[in-house]
Amino acid sequence: MKKTLILISLISTVNFVNAQEWAGATGTTTGNIYRTGNVGLGTTTAPGALLHVQTSTGLPFLLERTSIGHMNNFKIAFTSTPVSGLSFGGGSTIFHAANPQATSDMVFINGTTTSAPRIVFKSSGNLGLGTDNPTHGLHLHGKQLKLSGQSGSGNIIFGDATETTNVWGLEYNAYTPGREGLNFWKPTGNPGGSGNYYLFLHNNGNVGINTNNPQTNFHVNGKCLIGDDNTALPGVYRLYVQGGILTDQVKIAVRNSINWADYVFEPNYKRMSLPELDVYLKTNKHLPNIPSAKEVSAEGFEVAEMTNLLLEKIEELTLYVIDQQKVISELKTEVEKLKNN
Repeated sequence: MKKTLILISLISTVNFVNAQEWAGATGTTTGNIYRTGNVGLGTTTAPGALLHVQTSTGLPFLLERTSIGHMNNFKIAFTSTPVSGLSFGGGSTIFHAANPQATSDMVFINGTTTSAPRIVFKSSGNLGLGTDNPTHGLHLHGKQLKLSGQSGSGNIIFGDATETTNVWGLEYNAYTPGREGLNFWKPTGNPGGSGNYYLFLHNNGNVGINTNNPQTNFHVNGKCLIGDDNTALPGVYRLYVQGGILTDQVKIAVRNSINWADYVFEPNYKRMSLPELDVYLKTNKHLPNIPSAKEVSAEGFEVAEMTNLLLEKIEELTLYVIDQQKVISELKTEVEKLKNN
């Protein structure tokens, strides 16, 4: 009997201690409340977490200052009303993540729970800023997108379908003072190789291809083709225009004076005699130093070089005319002498 009384006394003591731990110190509302193990609220089975809240109606969790109302509270709720969701703030301003349309979208509202959404995550995966109906992965309405940071950190990277290969990059480049601008570049790992300045928009408005220092409105450091993609750019030439050029003025600069035909008038310049020229023309069917029609058809000609050669022939012709005039004058003199005799 004595052993039984002792056992009952021990059980009562344990129950009292457990109750005290959960309810706090007896007779006071300021004691600590603590408990080991999981706690379930509204659960009909053993709680599955340290705090397991379950309900089919009402708010499953509410932290609220009742003197002000929901506008200065923390709420987690799953209802179709505008105040459901997650709210922060006070007064008439809240940051509210909710589901006011009772859809599977997530809406962030700044203002009141009935204000126009500021950020919307659609169930489709689209993200909207300033719009509640984003139609693309990132849809900004009435907003600006700003990227900032040191050169190389404020980037937009474009990848391929593998999601792992970086193909193109767009950045504001300020590595070199005086050469700041918008740079289209290829990141490391690009299958075609990396590099900079494939297209560069300088701060002064000039556009550069393969240069970050464009000297004119459009500056190409390399070859330029204007035409269809089946046209090859031959040789060392830098510009090819398919279909021709229409312009009201062309200026060609020669490299130095030797490329201009004034050498014809030098005393040591040798030109063919007229009999020699006559033989050459009958044999070759074109003037000396001038390419034949077959050569021009096959290889074309350089304008500056051809202009110089044509000037050479004009100057030679001028000398031929002068020589002929001298002969004519001498003959006239001889004729006059014969007449007088």
